[in-house]
Amino acid sequence: MRVRGVTFGPSQFLMLISLAVIIPGALLLSIDQNFRLYSGAEKFALQLGLWLLTSFATLRLIRLSGDLGLPFMAMAFYVFIYVWCGVIPLYQISVGLLPWRILPSFANMAVCIVIIAASIAAFEVGYRPDRKARLAAQGRDAGADRVFAITETRLFLFSAIAIAFAAYFGPLTTPISTLMSDRATSLNEAIELGLTRGTRLVQTTLMRIPIFITLLANLWFLRARRISLPLLLLIAVQIPLFTLVNFPIAVSRAWLGGVVLSFYFLWLVTSNVRTMGIQTFAIVLGMFVMYPLAHYARSSALNTPRTLSESIFSTYTEGSFDVAAMTAALFIATDRQEFEISWGEQLLAALFFWVPRSIWDDKPVGTGASIGTALDFEFTNLSAPLWIEGYANFGWIGVIVFLFLLGKVSRPIDGADRIDALDFRTFLKVFLPGTMFILMRGDLITAFTVIGPAVVFAWLLLSPRFVLRSR
Repeated sequence: MRVRGVTFGPSQFLMLISLAVIIPGALLLSIDQNFRLYSGAEKFALQLGLWLLTSFATLRLIRLSGDLGLPFMAMAFYVFIYVWCGVIPLYQISVGLLPWRILPSFANMAVCIVIIAASIAAFEVGYRPDRKARLAAQGRDAGADRVFAITETRLFLFSAIAIAFAAYFGPLTTPISTLMSDRATSLNEAIELGLTRGTRLVQTTLMRIPIFITLLANLWFLRARRISLPLLLLIAVQIPLFTLVNFPIAVSRAWLGGVVLSFYFLWLVTSNVRTMGIQTFAIVLGMFVMYPLAHYARSSALNTPRTLSESIFSTYTEGSFDVAAMTAALFIATDRQEFEISWGEQLLAALFFWVPRSIWDDKPVGTGASIGTALDFEFTNLSAPLWIEGYANFGWIGVIVFLFLLGKVSRPIDGADRIDALDFRTFLKVFLPGTMFILMRGDLITAFTVIGPAVVFAWLLLSPRFVLRSR
């Protein structure tokens, strides 16, 4: 059966029932119904709205999983909507417990659902195929054989630079125990060594990102071409060093998830997989499991162990899944007149994240931190999803523009189908979807700090003149 271009076979029906009914239902059945945050009618209305977001994301994921060309960007967007804006908030509202103990009114939560729905609509408009862009892409592909092939020497040179950065800012100047410590301990030890937060940020960026980019390129090269001994030796050096400087409990869970997804997308692209199916379902389930497992490992490292079951269900109502709560918090702060639109100032802070505060005295803090300060939160390392960033900069117009631009950028990246050669656009197809969760959860300063240097380094390695060929 076909519905609006989607073929519904047994696997599609199974995915629909699993994502739209079984997973939300299983979470709701685990709830102690004694908790109450809203009246019966209000609670039902919010549950219905969140379930509709969940169901729409499910239908889009089913459609995307059947599309040729592996549309990773759109899939990552809708996995985020499904998990962070659909099922998990549905669980939080039903259990009556939101992250940071935020207590939004019914109106605040209703606006939260509306702004997420508007964001989805803006993304869809931006993501629609553009005939001119498609013709231009066909023209680029027609001339692809004239592209100069990058040499292994260039790849080895960039890899050597990345290894030097990782080694110098990693084990050569930082105790291994610090590199393998949890994030808070690592930062505190860096401060004790006399480093400012800004200096440490620059160091960790140089330590982690170049080696990640070159490792992705080398693994693509290894899978797409005949195995060579020098490449194997290079990868053998990179993998343990990469693991050390990106130790799972020492990095953010968003960065860890992005790294894992990038490697997974690389495997899919180089395996000539043309459509997703069970892979989409696996990614969704992975998001439900990855964050709680990372939280479980971190709590064990901090000697505050929980059982695995406690870690999973408690994480669903804690900061890792605070997107809906922080969206509602924005409107709580706005209602109290404690938060005002910045008219682009927050965006400038993200674009110029590399400018130190010693030069820019009144450089804004992240949007999540601004909301937390406005509401007198003790902890201000808070999320600020992309629609919050849009609203904080330009109001409702900003919400529409930011998400429209995300859809506009995502479409050509998803359209990259030259899996025989790792050019810059194909690399973005592998790397950027993994960072979609960092960008969508925010804040924008954090996202630009990660994505900006990575894209620049990748462009230097794989600029449009150069392409890694598989033959």
